[in-house]
Amino acid sequence: MLTLCLRGLERDGLVKRTVYPVVPPHVEYELTPLGHSLTEPVIALGQWAQQHIADIDAARAAFDAAQEKPITLETLNVTAKDSYHKIV
Repeated sequence: MLTLCLRGLERDGLVKRTVYPVVPPHVEYELTPLGHSLTEPVIALGQWAQQHIADIDAARAAFDAAQEKPITLETLNVTAKDSYHKIV
C-alpha cells in the first residue's frame, strides 16, 4: 500500500524517486518543488482538523449511526486502480 501511495505521488509530480543500483535494493524519495509547495496548505489543514476533531467525530458518529452498515474502505471497494482516494 505504501508503494502505491508513493508511486501516485511520483506520478503527480510531488515526489522524486531515486533508485540506487545496489544489493539489497535501495530507493529514496524526496519532495519536488511542487511537493514542497504543499507544505503550508497541509500544515493548515492539519491545524484545522485538530481544532475541529470533536465536530468531525460527532459528525462521523451521527452518520454511522444512521447507516445500516458503517462505511469503510472495504465497503467502497477501493482498489489500487483507483485514480483518487476517498477519505472515510
